[in-house]
Amino acid sequence: VLKTFLVEPFVPHAQDVEYYVCIQSHREGDEILFTHEGGIDIGDVDAKALRLPIPIDQALPPSERIASALLADISSETQRNALATFIERLYAVYVDLNFTYLEINPLVVLESADGSAPQVIYLDLAAKLDQTAEFESGDKWARARSDAVIYGTTGAAGSNVGPAMDFPAPFGRELSREEAYIQELDAKTGASLKLTILNKNGRVWTMVAGGGASVVYSDAIAALGYANELANYGEYSGAPSETQTYEYAKTILDLMTRTQHPDGKVLIIGGGIANFTNVATTFKGIIRALKEYKQALIATNVRVFVRRAGPNWQEGLRAMRELGETLGIEIRVYGPETHVTAIVPLALGKASAGAGFKDSLAKQIPDSTVPSTPGTPSQMEVDPLRSGSSATPSVPVAAPSSSTAADAEVTASAPWYSPFTAHTRSIVYGMQPRAVQGMLDFDFICKRKVPSVACMVYPFGGNHVQKFYWGTQETLLPVFSS
Repeated sequence: VLKTFLVEPFVPHAQDVEYYVCIQSHREGDEILFTHEGGIDIGDVDAKALRLPIPIDQALPPSERIASALLADISSETQRNALATFIERLYAVYVDLNFTYLEINPLVVLESADGSAPQVIYLDLAAKLDQTAEFESGDKWARARSDAVIYGTTGAAGSNVGPAMDFPAPFGRELSREEAYIQELDAKTGASLKLTILNKNGRVWTMVAGGGASVVYSDAIAALGYANELANYGEYSGAPSETQTYEYAKTILDLMTRTQHPDGKVLIIGGGIANFTNVATTFKGIIRALKEYKQALIATNVRVFVRRAGPNWQEGLRAMRELGETLGIEIRVYGPETHVTAIVPLALGKASAGAGFKDSLAKQIPDSTVPSTPGTPSQMEVDPLRSGSSATPSVPVAAPSSSTAADAEVTASAPWYSPFTAHTRSIVYGMQPRAVQGMLDFDFICKRKVPSVACMVYPFGGNHVQKFYWGTQETLLPVFSS
Protein backbone atom coordinates (compact mmCIF):
# COMPACT_ATOMS: atom_id res chain seq x y z
CA VAL A 1 0.00 0.00 0.00
CA LEU A 2 1.51 3.28 -1.10
CA LYS A 3 1.42 5.95 1.60
CA THR A 4 4.44 8.12 0.81
CA PHE A 5 4.97 10.19 -2.33
CA LEU A 6 7.96 12.33 -3.27
CA VAL A 7 7.30 15.62 -5.08
CA GLU A 8 10.39 16.97 -6.81
CA PRO A 9 11.04 20.05 -8.96
CA PHE A 10 10.93 19.77 -12.73
CA VAL A 11 14.38 19.49 -14.37
CA PRO A 12 14.46 20.77 -17.97
CA HIS A 13 16.84 18.71 -20.12
CA ALA A 14 17.33 17.35 -23.62
CA GLN A 15 16.54 13.73 -24.37
CA ASP A 16 20.07 12.97 -25.54
CA VAL A 17 21.40 13.43 -21.97
CA GLU A 18 19.08 10.76 -20.53
CA TYR A 19 20.85 7.55 -19.54
CA TYR A 20 19.95 4.28 -17.88
CA VAL A 21 21.91 2.48 -15.16
CA CYS A 22 21.02 -0.62 -13.19
CA ILE A 23 22.87 -2.69 -10.58
CA GLN A 24 21.54 -6.13 -9.71
CA SER A 25 22.76 -9.08 -7.65
CA HIS A 26 22.92 -12.66 -8.87
CA ARG A 27 24.10 -15.91 -7.36
CA GLU A 28 27.57 -15.47 -8.90
CA GLY A 29 27.97 -11.78 -8.00
CA ASP A 30 26.78 -8.31 -9.03
CA GLU A 31 26.25 -6.84 -12.48
CA ILE A 32 26.12 -3.22 -13.69
CA LEU A 33 24.00 -2.47 -16.78
CA PHE A 34 24.22 0.82 -18.70
CA THR A 35 22.75 2.24 -21.87
CA HIS A 36 23.03 5.75 -23.27
CA GLU A 37 19.33 5.70 -24.23
CA GLY A 38 17.21 6.27 -21.13
CA GLY A 39 13.72 7.54 -20.43
CA ILE A 40 10.28 6.13 -21.14
CA ASP A 41 11.25 4.89 -24.63
CA ILE A 42 14.21 2.85 -23.46
CA GLY A 43 12.95 -0.38 -25.08
CA ASP A 44 14.51 -3.79 -24.40
CA VAL A 45 17.20 -3.14 -21.80
CA ASP A 46 18.49 -6.72 -21.74
CA ALA A 47 19.15 -6.60 -25.46
CA LYS A 48 20.84 -3.20 -25.75
CA ALA A 49 22.53 -2.58 -22.36
CA LEU A 50 26.30 -2.90 -21.88
CA ARG A 51 27.23 -5.09 -18.91
CA LEU A 52 30.02 -5.14 -16.33
CA PRO A 53 30.00 -8.32 -14.21
CA ILE A 54 31.60 -8.14 -10.76
CA PRO A 55 32.18 -11.60 -9.23
CA ILE A 56 31.80 -12.21 -5.50
CA ASP A 57 34.75 -10.99 -3.36
CA GLN A 58 36.21 -8.98 -6.24
CA ALA A 59 37.38 -5.45 -5.45
CA LEU A 60 35.20 -2.49 -6.41
CA PRO A 61 35.86 -1.55 -10.06
CA PRO A 62 37.72 1.76 -10.60
CA SER A 63 36.20 4.51 -12.72
CA GLU A 64 38.61 3.78 -15.58
CA ARG A 65 37.34 0.20 -15.90
CA ILE A 66 33.73 1.40 -15.70
CA ALA A 67 34.33 3.97 -18.46
CA SER A 68 35.94 1.46 -20.81
CA ALA A 69 33.31 -1.25 -20.24
CA LEU A 70 30.11 0.82 -20.14
CA LEU A 71 30.61 4.36 -21.43
CA ALA A 72 32.32 3.92 -24.81
CA ASP A 73 29.25 5.22 -26.72
CA ILE A 74 29.26 8.60 -24.93
CA SER A 75 31.01 11.20 -27.09
CA SER A 76 31.30 13.94 -24.47
CA GLU A 77 34.41 13.38 -22.39
CA THR A 78 33.01 15.60 -19.63
CA GLN A 79 29.85 13.54 -19.34
CA ARG A 80 31.80 10.29 -19.61
CA ASN A 81 34.09 11.23 -16.71
CA ALA A 82 31.18 12.44 -14.61
CA LEU A 83 29.21 9.24 -15.20
CA ALA A 84 32.21 7.01 -14.48
CA THR A 85 32.80 8.70 -11.13
CA PHE A 86 29.09 8.61 -10.31
CA ILE A 87 28.67 4.90 -11.11
CA GLU A 88 31.84 4.06 -9.14
CA ARG A 89 30.43 5.78 -6.04
CA LEU A 90 26.94 4.42 -6.65
CA TYR A 91 28.20 0.84 -6.64
CA ALA A 92 30.19 1.47 -3.45
CA VAL A 93 26.97 2.64 -1.75
CA TYR A 94 25.10 -0.35 -3.24
CA VAL A 95 27.54 -2.77 -1.59
CA ASP A 96 27.88 -0.89 1.70
CA LEU A 97 24.11 -0.66 2.31
CA ASN A 98 23.32 -4.20 1.13
CA PHE A 99 21.09 -3.42 -1.81
CA THR A 100 19.98 -6.32 -3.98
CA TYR A 101 18.65 -4.18 -6.87
CA LEU A 102 18.98 -0.53 -7.90
CA GLU A 103 17.72 1.05 -11.12
CA ILE A 104 17.90 4.69 -12.26
CA ASN A 105 15.93 5.73 -15.33
CA PRO A 106 16.45 8.36 -16.50
CA LEU A 107 19.83 9.43 -15.19
CA VAL A 108 20.46 12.96 -16.48
CA VAL A 109 23.83 14.71 -16.85
CA LEU A 110 23.67 18.53 -17.23
CA GLU A 111 26.82 20.35 -18.25
CA SER A 112 27.23 23.88 -16.92
CA ALA A 113 27.87 26.87 -19.17
CA ASP A 114 30.70 28.22 -16.99
CA GLY A 115 32.78 25.05 -17.32
CA SER A 116 32.24 23.82 -13.76
CA ALA A 117 31.56 20.18 -12.90
CA PRO A 118 28.41 18.80 -14.53
CA GLN A 119 25.33 17.89 -12.49
CA VAL A 120 24.27 14.24 -12.29
CA ILE A 121 20.57 13.99 -11.45
CA TYR A 122 18.55 10.79 -11.05
CA LEU A 123 14.97 11.63 -11.97
CA ASP A 124 13.49 8.21 -11.16
CA LEU A 125 14.94 5.49 -8.96
CA ALA A 126 13.78 2.08 -7.75
CA ALA A 127 15.73 -0.09 -5.33
CA LYS A 128 15.45 -3.15 -3.08
CA LEU A 129 17.23 -3.71 0.23
CA ASP A 130 18.16 -7.10 1.65
CA GLN A 131 16.04 -7.40 4.81
CA THR A 132 18.25 -10.20 6.13
CA ALA A 133 21.14 -7.70 6.29
CA GLU A 134 19.33 -5.52 8.84
CA PHE A 135 21.67 -6.66 11.61
CA GLU A 136 24.61 -5.30 9.63
CA SER A 137 23.19 -2.24 7.86
CA GLY A 138 20.24 -1.29 10.05
CA ASP A 139 22.08 1.62 11.70
CA LYS A 140 23.21 2.95 8.32
CA TRP A 141 19.67 2.77 6.95
CA ALA A 142 18.41 4.70 9.99
CA ARG A 143 21.03 7.43 9.57
CA ALA A 144 20.13 7.76 5.90
CA ARG A 145 16.49 8.38 6.92
CA SER A 146 17.29 11.14 9.43
CA ASP A 147 16.03 14.70 8.96
CA ALA A 148 19.63 15.90 8.80
CA VAL A 149 20.23 13.83 5.67
CA ILE A 150 16.84 14.31 4.02
CA TYR A 151 16.43 18.04 4.66
CA GLY A 152 20.03 19.08 5.22
CA THR A 153 19.26 20.40 8.69
CA THR A 154 21.08 20.22 11.99
CA GLY A 155 19.42 19.84 15.34
CA ALA A 156 19.68 18.38 18.78
CA ALA A 157 21.83 15.41 19.63
CA GLY A 158 20.44 12.22 18.16
CA SER A 159 18.70 14.02 15.29
CA ASN A 160 21.16 12.43 12.89
CA VAL A 161 19.50 9.04 13.45
CA GLY A 162 16.19 8.45 11.71
CA PRO A 163 13.56 5.74 12.19
CA ALA A 164 14.42 2.10 11.59
CA MET A 165 13.70 0.74 8.14
CA ASP A 166 10.13 -0.50 8.02
CA PHE A 167 9.75 -3.37 5.56
CA PRO A 168 6.23 -3.68 4.18
CA ALA A 169 4.14 -6.84 4.29
CA PRO A 170 4.45 -8.98 1.15
CA PHE A 171 2.20 -8.55 -1.87
CA GLY A 172 1.54 -4.89 -1.04
CA ARG A 173 -0.98 -5.62 1.72
CA GLU A 174 -1.31 -4.04 5.12
CA LEU A 175 -0.97 -6.17 8.23
CA SER A 176 -4.07 -6.52 10.33
CA ARG A 177 -3.86 -5.78 14.07
CA GLU A 178 -3.67 -9.50 14.84
CA GLU A 179 -1.02 -10.20 12.21
CA ALA A 180 1.07 -7.31 13.49
CA TYR A 181 0.76 -8.65 17.05
CA ILE A 182 1.99 -12.12 16.05
CA GLN A 183 4.80 -10.53 14.05
CA GLU A 184 5.80 -8.59 17.18
CA LEU A 185 5.79 -11.80 19.24
CA ASP A 186 7.88 -13.51 16.58
CA ALA A 187 10.47 -10.74 16.68
CA LYS A 188 10.93 -11.16 20.45
CA THR A 189 11.62 -14.90 20.48
CA GLY A 190 13.95 -17.42 18.92
CA ALA A 191 10.92 -19.54 18.05
CA SER A 192 8.87 -19.00 14.90
CA LEU A 193 5.32 -17.59 15.07
CA LYS A 194 3.66 -16.73 11.77
CA LEU A 195 0.08 -15.74 10.90
CA THR A 196 -1.56 -14.56 7.69
CA ILE A 197 -5.33 -14.05 7.53
CA LEU A 198 -6.73 -15.21 4.19
CA ASN A 199 -10.47 -15.06 4.82
CA LYS A 200 -11.65 -13.77 8.19
CA ASN A 201 -15.09 -15.29 7.58
CA GLY A 202 -13.72 -18.66 6.50
CA ARG A 203 -14.88 -21.93 7.99
CA VAL A 204 -11.57 -23.83 8.18
CA TRP A 205 -8.91 -22.56 10.58
CA THR A 206 -5.50 -24.09 11.19
CA MET A 207 -3.00 -24.05 14.04
CA VAL A 208 -0.10 -26.00 12.59
CA ALA A 209 3.34 -26.73 14.02
CA GLY A 210 6.12 -26.35 11.46
CA GLY A 211 6.52 -24.43 8.22
CA GLY A 212 6.53 -27.54 6.04
CA ALA A 213 3.47 -28.97 7.79
CA SER A 214 1.58 -25.70 7.29
CA VAL A 215 2.08 -26.01 3.52
CA VAL A 216 1.03 -29.68 3.55
CA TYR A 217 -2.17 -28.97 5.50
CA SER A 218 -3.08 -26.00 3.32
CA ASP A 219 -2.56 -28.10 0.18
CA ALA A 220 -4.70 -30.90 1.63
CA ILE A 221 -7.53 -28.47 2.41
CA ALA A 222 -7.34 -26.93 -1.06
CA ALA A 223 -7.22 -30.37 -2.72
CA LEU A 224 -10.58 -31.21 -1.15
CA GLY A 225 -12.14 -28.07 -2.65
CA TYR A 226 -12.11 -25.89 0.47
CA ALA A 227 -9.51 -23.32 -0.55
CA ASN A 228 -12.15 -20.58 -0.48
CA GLU A 229 -13.02 -21.57 3.11
CA LEU A 230 -9.40 -21.58 4.36
CA ALA A 231 -9.32 -18.73 6.84
CA ASN A 232 -5.64 -18.45 7.75
CA TYR A 233 -2.13 -19.61 7.01
CA GLY A 234 0.70 -19.77 9.52
CA GLU A 235 2.76 -21.91 11.83
CA TYR A 236 4.37 -22.11 15.24
CA SER A 237 7.68 -23.95 15.64
CA GLY A 238 11.14 -23.77 17.17
CA ALA A 239 10.07 -24.82 20.69
CA PRO A 240 7.91 -21.81 21.70
CA SER A 241 7.11 -21.48 25.37
CA GLU A 242 3.70 -22.19 26.90
CA THR A 243 2.98 -18.46 27.15
CA GLN A 244 3.94 -17.80 23.53
CA THR A 245 1.79 -20.68 22.32
CA TYR A 246 -1.09 -19.41 24.48
CA GLU A 247 -0.87 -15.93 22.93
CA TYR A 248 -0.69 -17.42 19.43
CA ALA A 249 -3.68 -19.73 20.01
CA LYS A 250 -5.70 -16.99 21.71
CA THR A 251 -5.25 -14.70 18.71
CA ILE A 252 -6.50 -17.37 16.29
CA LEU A 253 -9.47 -18.31 18.51
CA ASP A 254 -10.46 -14.67 18.87
CA LEU A 255 -10.51 -14.25 15.09
CA MET A 256 -12.29 -17.55 14.58
CA THR A 257 -15.17 -16.89 16.97
CA ARG A 258 -16.08 -13.39 15.79
CA THR A 259 -18.50 -14.58 13.11
CA GLN A 260 -20.91 -17.50 12.73
CA HIS A 261 -20.98 -20.03 9.88
CA PRO A 262 -24.12 -21.99 8.95
CA ASP A 263 -22.12 -25.26 8.85
CA GLY A 264 -20.10 -24.53 11.97
CA LYS A 265 -16.34 -24.07 11.98
CA VAL A 266 -13.38 -26.43 12.07
CA LEU A 267 -10.06 -25.94 13.85
CA ILE A 268 -7.23 -28.22 12.74
CA ILE A 269 -4.37 -28.44 15.24
CA GLY A 270 -1.81 -30.42 13.27
CA GLY A 271 1.83 -31.16 12.82
CA GLY A 272 4.36 -33.82 11.95
CA ILE A 273 6.83 -35.41 14.35
CA ALA A 274 8.59 -32.67 16.29
CA ASN A 275 12.33 -32.91 16.87
CA PHE A 276 12.80 -30.72 19.94
CA THR A 277 9.49 -28.89 20.43
CA ASN A 278 7.88 -30.20 23.61
CA VAL A 279 4.37 -31.15 22.52
CA ALA A 280 3.06 -31.22 26.09
CA THR A 281 4.32 -27.69 26.79
CA THR A 282 2.88 -26.16 23.64
CA PHE A 283 -0.43 -27.97 24.16
CA LYS A 284 -0.67 -26.49 27.67
CA GLY A 285 -0.75 -23.05 26.06
CA ILE A 286 -3.33 -24.13 23.47
CA ILE A 287 -5.50 -25.74 26.16
CA ARG A 288 -5.41 -22.52 28.23
CA ALA A 289 -6.67 -20.58 25.23
CA LEU A 290 -9.40 -23.16 24.45
CA LYS A 291 -10.66 -22.98 28.05
CA GLU A 292 -10.70 -19.18 27.95
CA TYR A 293 -12.80 -19.19 24.76
CA LYS A 294 -15.08 -22.04 25.85
CA GLN A 295 -18.38 -20.15 25.52
CA ALA A 296 -17.40 -18.52 22.23
CA LEU A 297 -16.37 -21.89 20.78
CA ILE A 298 -19.68 -23.44 21.79
CA ALA A 299 -21.65 -20.51 20.37
CA THR A 300 -19.75 -20.71 17.07
CA ASN A 301 -20.20 -24.50 16.86
CA VAL A 302 -16.50 -25.24 16.53
CA ARG A 303 -15.11 -28.76 16.14
CA VAL A 304 -11.43 -29.41 16.86
CA PHE A 305 -9.26 -32.07 15.21
CA VAL A 306 -5.79 -32.74 16.60
CA ARG A 307 -2.89 -34.73 15.14
CA ARG A 308 0.59 -34.45 16.68
CA ALA A 309 3.74 -36.42 17.48
CA GLY A 310 7.13 -35.68 18.98
CA PRO A 311 8.65 -35.28 22.46
CA ASN A 312 6.01 -35.84 25.18
CA TRP A 313 3.25 -36.24 22.61
CA GLN A 314 1.47 -38.83 24.78
CA GLU A 315 1.14 -36.40 27.67
CA GLY A 316 0.03 -33.56 25.39
CA LEU A 317 -2.58 -35.62 23.54
CA ARG A 318 -3.90 -37.11 26.76
CA ALA A 319 -4.45 -33.61 28.16
CA MET A 320 -6.18 -32.58 24.95
CA ARG A 321 -8.43 -35.65 25.04
CA GLU A 322 -9.38 -34.98 28.68
CA LEU A 323 -10.18 -31.37 27.74
CA GLY A 324 -12.64 -32.63 25.13
CA GLU A 325 -14.61 -34.42 27.86
CA THR A 326 -15.26 -31.19 29.77
CA LEU A 327 -15.08 -28.30 27.28
CA GLY A 328 -18.45 -28.89 25.67
CA ILE A 329 -17.25 -29.07 22.06
CA GLU A 330 -16.09 -31.99 19.93
CA ILE A 331 -12.34 -32.57 20.15
CA ARG A 332 -10.93 -35.59 18.31
CA VAL A 333 -7.34 -36.51 19.03
CA TYR A 334 -4.91 -38.54 16.88
CA GLY A 335 -1.27 -39.53 17.34
CA PRO A 336 1.50 -40.67 15.00
CA GLU A 337 -0.49 -43.80 14.07
CA THR A 338 -2.55 -41.47 11.84
CA HIS A 339 -1.16 -39.99 8.62
CA VAL A 340 -0.22 -36.34 9.03
CA THR A 341 -3.07 -35.01 6.85
CA ALA A 342 -5.62 -37.77 7.51
CA ILE A 343 -7.52 -35.50 9.89
CA VAL A 344 -8.28 -33.03 7.08
CA PRO A 345 -10.92 -35.16 5.28
CA LEU A 346 -12.26 -36.20 8.70
CA ALA A 347 -12.66 -32.59 9.76
CA LEU A 348 -14.32 -31.62 6.47
CA GLY A 349 -16.71 -34.58 6.45
CA LYS A 350 -15.04 -36.28 3.49
CA ALA A 351 -14.12 -39.46 5.41
CA SER A 352 -15.00 -41.33 8.60
CA ALA A 353 -12.67 -42.35 11.39
CA GLY A 354 -13.58 -46.04 11.19
CA ALA A 355 -14.40 -48.54 13.87
CA GLY A 356 -10.83 -48.95 15.09
CA PHE A 357 -10.35 -45.31 16.02
CA LYS A 358 -11.02 -45.64 19.78
CA ASP A 359 -8.89 -48.75 20.17
CA SER A 360 -5.99 -47.13 18.36
CA LEU A 361 -6.35 -43.96 20.39
CA ALA A 362 -6.47 -45.78 23.72
CA LYS A 363 -3.38 -47.73 22.76
CA GLN A 364 -1.37 -44.70 21.75
CA ILE A 365 -2.33 -42.32 24.54
CA PRO A 366 -1.73 -43.60 28.08
CA ASP A 367 -4.48 -43.29 30.68
CA SER A 368 -4.06 -40.75 33.45
CA THR A 369 -4.49 -43.25 36.29
CA VAL A 370 -1.58 -43.93 38.63
CA PRO A 371 0.66 -46.54 37.00
CA SER A 372 2.19 -49.51 38.66
CA THR A 373 5.88 -50.25 38.65
CA PRO A 374 6.66 -51.63 35.20
CA GLY A 375 8.66 -54.67 34.39
CA THR A 376 11.26 -54.75 31.67
CA PRO A 377 9.91 -54.44 28.12
CA SER A 378 10.60 -58.13 27.42
CA GLN A 379 8.48 -59.11 30.43
CA MET A 380 5.47 -56.92 29.73
CA GLU A 381 2.37 -58.62 28.43
CA VAL A 382 0.53 -55.31 28.05
CA ASP A 383 1.40 -52.63 25.53
CA PRO A 384 4.38 -50.62 26.90
CA LEU A 385 2.63 -47.42 25.79
CA ARG A 386 -0.19 -48.00 28.25
CA SER A 387 -0.06 -47.15 31.91
CA GLY A 388 -2.47 -47.84 34.71
CA SER A 389 -2.33 -51.60 34.40
CA SER A 390 -1.82 -53.39 37.70
CA ALA A 391 -1.50 -56.78 36.08
CA THR A 392 1.66 -58.69 36.87
CA PRO A 393 3.57 -59.56 33.71
CA SER A 394 2.74 -63.14 32.87
CA VAL A 395 5.35 -63.77 30.21
CA PRO A 396 8.28 -65.66 31.76
CA VAL A 397 11.70 -64.06 31.63
CA ALA A 398 13.64 -65.44 28.70
CA ALA A 399 17.00 -67.04 29.23
CA PRO A 400 19.86 -64.67 28.50
CA SER A 401 21.11 -64.82 24.96
CA SER A 402 24.70 -65.54 24.08
CA SER A 403 25.40 -61.82 23.66
CA THR A 404 23.86 -61.07 27.06
CA ALA A 405 25.92 -63.81 28.64
CA ALA A 406 29.03 -62.45 26.97
CA ASP A 407 28.27 -58.98 28.27
CA ALA A 408 27.85 -60.35 31.78
CA GLU A 409 31.17 -62.20 31.45
CA VAL A 410 32.97 -59.07 30.33
CA THR A 411 31.40 -57.05 33.14
CA ALA A 412 32.36 -59.68 35.70
CA SER A 413 35.97 -59.67 34.54
CA ALA A 414 36.38 -55.90 34.66
CA PRO A 415 39.26 -54.59 36.82
CA TRP A 416 38.38 -53.72 40.40
CA TYR A 417 39.37 -50.09 39.88
CA SER A 418 37.09 -49.59 36.85
CA PRO A 419 33.43 -49.21 37.82
CA PHE A 420 32.38 -48.77 34.17
CA THR A 421 33.04 -50.78 31.05
CA ALA A 422 32.11 -50.53 27.38
CA HIS A 423 28.95 -52.48 28.24
CA THR A 424 27.74 -50.35 31.19
CA ARG A 425 24.27 -48.85 30.76
CA SER A 426 22.53 -46.02 32.59
CA ILE A 427 19.06 -44.98 33.69
CA VAL A 428 18.34 -41.28 33.13
CA TYR A 429 16.04 -39.68 35.69
CA GLY A 430 13.81 -36.89 34.37
CA MET A 431 12.68 -35.97 30.88
CA GLN A 432 16.02 -34.94 29.39
CA PRO A 433 15.80 -35.79 25.67
CA ARG A 434 18.68 -33.57 24.61
CA ALA A 435 21.07 -35.09 27.13
CA VAL A 436 20.02 -38.60 26.11
CA GLN A 437 20.39 -37.82 22.41
CA GLY A 438 23.89 -36.49 23.09
CA MET A 439 24.83 -39.72 24.88
CA LEU A 440 23.45 -41.80 22.02
CA ASP A 441 25.38 -39.74 19.47
CA PHE A 442 28.59 -40.29 21.44
CA ASP A 443 27.84 -44.02 21.72
CA PHE A 444 27.34 -44.28 17.97
CA ILE A 445 30.57 -42.46 17.20
CA CYS A 446 32.41 -44.75 19.61
CA LYS A 447 30.89 -47.76 17.79
CA ARG A 448 29.09 -49.16 20.79
CA LYS A 449 26.80 -52.03 19.89
CA VAL A 450 24.15 -51.09 22.46
CA PRO A 451 23.17 -47.55 23.59
CA SER A 452 24.51 -46.58 27.01
CA VAL A 453 21.02 -45.37 28.04
CA ALA A 454 18.72 -48.24 29.00
CA CYS A 455 15.64 -46.15 29.80
CA MET A 456 14.36 -42.92 31.32
CA VAL A 457 12.35 -42.41 34.50
CA TYR A 458 9.76 -39.63 34.47
CA PRO A 459 7.35 -39.78 37.46
CA PHE A 460 4.99 -37.11 36.13
CA GLY A 461 3.63 -39.06 33.16
CA GLY A 462 2.57 -42.51 32.11
CA ASN A 463 4.72 -45.29 30.73
CA HIS A 464 5.57 -44.69 27.09
CA VAL A 465 8.40 -44.76 24.59
CA GLN A 466 10.45 -41.83 23.34
CA LYS A 467 11.94 -41.50 19.85
CA PHE A 468 15.67 -40.90 19.46
CA TYR A 469 18.26 -41.29 16.70
CA TRP A 470 20.93 -43.98 16.60
CA GLY A 471 23.12 -42.67 13.83
CA THR A 472 20.71 -42.04 10.97
CA GLN A 473 18.17 -44.60 12.17
CA GLU A 474 15.29 -44.00 14.58
CA THR A 475 15.17 -45.94 17.83
CA LEU A 476 12.76 -46.02 20.77
CA LEU A 477 13.71 -45.88 24.45
CA PRO A 478 11.19 -46.77 27.17
CA VAL A 479 10.12 -44.11 29.66
CA PHE A 480 8.81 -45.38 33.00
CA SER A 481 7.02 -43.49 35.73
CA SER A 482 8.97 -45.11 38.55
